Amino acid sequence: MKLTGILAGLILLPAAGLWISPKIYSQQTATSSPSPTTAASQPSPKVTPRGADTWAAFDKLSRQGMRVVMLGHDYQLLVPSEMRFRPVDGRKLIEAVAARGGLHVVWIHEGRTAVIQRGATDPEVKRIVEGLKSVDVERRRESAQIGGSLKDVRVVEALTASCLDKDAETVKLAVESLNQLGMDAVAAIQGEKALALLEKLAADEDIYVRKNAVFALGQVGGQKALALLEKLAGDENRGVRMDAVIALGHVGGEKAFLLLEKLAGDKDSGVRAFAAGALGHVGGEKAFLLLEKLAGDKDSGVRAFAAGALGDVGGQKALALLEKLAGDEDAGVCASAVYALGEVGGEKALALLEKLAGDENKEVRGCAAYALGVVGGEKALALLEKLAEDTDAGVRRSVAYALGVVGDEKALALLEKLAGDENKEVRGCVAYALGQVDSKKAFALLEKLAGDADEPVRQKAAEALRIVGDEKAFALLEKLAEDLSVNVRYAVALALREVGGEKALASLEKLAADVDANVRVDAANYLGHMDGETVLAILERLLDSPYEDVRERAAERIQTRNLDRRFSLVMRTAVGMLGSTDQSLQGQMAEHIRRLEDGDFKVREKAQQAIKENFAAAEPLLQKTLKSSEIGTETKIRLKELMDEKMLVLRAIKFVRDNKLLEDAGYLKELLKSTQGEDKARVERRLKEIEAKPATAPAAAGKNSLPTTKASE
Repeated sequence: MKLTGILAGLILLPAAGLWISPKIYSQQTATSSPSPTTAASQPSPKVTPRGADTWAAFDKLSRQGMRVVMLGHDYQLLVPSEMRFRPVDGRKLIEAVAARGGLHVVWIHEGRTAVIQRGATDPEVKRIVEGLKSVDVERRRESAQIGGSLKDVRVVEALTASCLDKDAETVKLAVESLNQLGMDAVAAIQGEKALALLEKLAADEDIYVRKNAVFALGQVGGQKALALLEKLAGDENRGVRMDAVIALGHVGGEKAFLLLEKLAGDKDSGVRAFAAGALGHVGGEKAFLLLEKLAGDKDSGVRAFAAGALGDVGGQKALALLEKLAGDEDAGVCASAVYALGEVGGEKALALLEKLAGDENKEVRGCAAYALGVVGGEKALALLEKLAEDTDAGVRRSVAYALGVVGDEKALALLEKLAGDENKEVRGCVAYALGQVDSKKAFALLEKLAGDADEPVRQKAAEALRIVGDEKAFALLEKLAEDLSVNVRYAVALALREVGGEKALASLEKLAADVDANVRVDAANYLGHMDGETVLAILERLLDSPYEDVRERAAERIQTRNLDRRFSLVMRTAVGMLGSTDQSLQGQMAEHIRRLEDGDFKVREKAQQAIKENFAAAEPLLQKTLKSSEIGTETKIRLKELMDEKMLVLRAIKFVRDNKLLEDAGYLKELLKSTQGEDKARVERRLKEIEAKPATAPAAAGKNSLPTTKASE
């Protein structure tokens, strides 16, 4: 990966994973998070995506005042082929990228920020937000634990507030959920509302917690954030100081520049290097003068970062300095300078690259090849054609990647020639590059390489099909899913998620039963991002996998898809316990449940332990029940979970007791609609018992009934 790309990931973007798609959906009154605005609230900037890389395009948009943030870090976002290598509307690009990944876009901050997310239903959001505000500490903990799995902007504010909860466990779980969403994304969404939390986390003993908080402060900006960053820039831990430098680059402005000027003279070379990168983001004449000084630093890492930053600053002065750095004795500095020339572009940069393309050092020639692809144009292509004949395979690989970035007919002709290269790594790079070229001829070449005798070529072909991402890619992926190579099948699983559709599900189902555990885990993960009853059936089968990590991933994906399903499973398990055929065990359970309401902590603790022990005794019966043809999918999932985590029995019982849902005839009638077999019979019996009671009669507290609810602790 080129150094300027690394800098973009570290400094120029709002962090690895902040944005999403074209569907603006209902935002009822569940939270008071930033109100969604119409996409047309602000004029939309233009951008020209170079290939499938969304990061580079989103960075250019951020420099024009349009921020893109993503909730969650597990989405693969790619620029649609029809929007590559041509000027496009920034807003349309964001929405198209999200749509391609099956995600949604919510516009906030008067249309200046696009939040890309998977999103959740209104009832799911409402349940979590209300749960976080509940007086019941167990319900707050439960909501804090699973809130991050919703990937919905509407839970962000409530989770942020829960980080200041008086219950330490709730705070811990809420912070974990926010980290799951991305603390930098949370900061970008909440703005100054996140400052209290970030200030608290920035003082945490855990270095990783501090680092996440420091980086997120850069998304907030403003004087308060700057004051905190100034303090943190002097932290004893160099990692914290370096993250503070990155954050200052995001904030920008005169005060941030003055702090960066000071940090550019830090005794730690890592801090100086990051200061150089941050200055490239700040830009301007003052930043250039500092970069000029850092370009002469004794440490090669600092010089390399300075070179990359000069590519961001641009201009004639930057070009002159980059020409000098391209001759640096250190290979890393030289490579960074050459890549930066491609970012600057223009006739002078092209002339310098032409000279470097003939350098005796093969690494320099390879860097020049890639930079020429970024520059583009007739002259650059002519130079790439010459480099395609280079004796070094590494140079030819760089040429292939560069041609994929250019992506026109002349570039395709050169790729066709390189597709017959004797070196398998070169052919693999050609396969990947073809995925970025939108034409029938390019796809035909890719199809040929997908049948190459060498594994690395087929693997790169599968990765390229992920970029292609449409129906025509499916037939090839289906074939590659049967490949003998684990690495190829691994790449196919990811590509199938991008393609989507019923056909992709069928192939992923096969991969979910793959002989390789890693392939199965990935298949379960990707299936969890897709919709339809078929998906649930496949994930259910994975619950029986002999591999623990596969079972865990399948259960996680099932439960995070739909909170209504999750809460229903808890309820139905409790209903099943209520109608247990083992009356003796049921009586013991009821007695222990009543003791959970005792005022003496020791009594409650003993009752809790007794419930766990009773559950262990009932485990063989549950194993037998799982094999019954009458048991429903939801109940099976819950019972599986209970056998792995016995404490969930207690949580299920407490959930029922505290909410009194088993005393609610209306709820039980609704529950009848989603139950079957013996589960349904149990609910019907309970419903008859309730309807037979006098309207004003209190709930019975007999030996075999659930206890009445006391005030929550």
